[in-house]
Amino acid sequence: MCRYRLLLAALIATAILSSCGWRTPPGPADVIPILCDKQISSGMLKGTGVNILFITIENRGNNAGPSIMTVAFATNSPQVPHVRFEVKTPAMPAGAERWLAVDLPSAPGTARVLEPVGKIMITVDSGNALPKTMHTLVTGCNDPT
Repeated sequence: MCRYRLLLAALIATAILSSCGWRTPPGPADVIPILCDKQISSGMLKGTGVNILFITIENRGNNAGPSIMTVAFATNSPQVPHVRFEVKTPAMPAGAERWLAVDLPSAPGTARVLEPVGKIMITVDSGNALPKTMHTLVTGCNDPT
């Protein structure tokens, strides 16, 4: 009987302490690029087809406000050998994951998509809007689903 009273007292004390806000607060926002999938296909008509990077980012910290993600890669275009562009990322609650569809740019004056050659560098919060440091994923963007 005494054991049950001790166990009950321990459970009650734990419930009281956890409801009083004595928990460790979560850390700052920590948004990380975790996956990438590249979908590139030419359509039957000029300028048609699917030319998208699907990028998954995850917030492993506190709530995060909107920020900027940078995508950079080399191409096989002599006009534009390197591409670097920015993508707005939405606000994210703690623990959330977002799947972003990012259109690949076209070569200036053409409908020809600038396809990545080699690795793609994805940097979340490249503008340092969030309190945590930037995170970069270097990938071929062919992650398994």
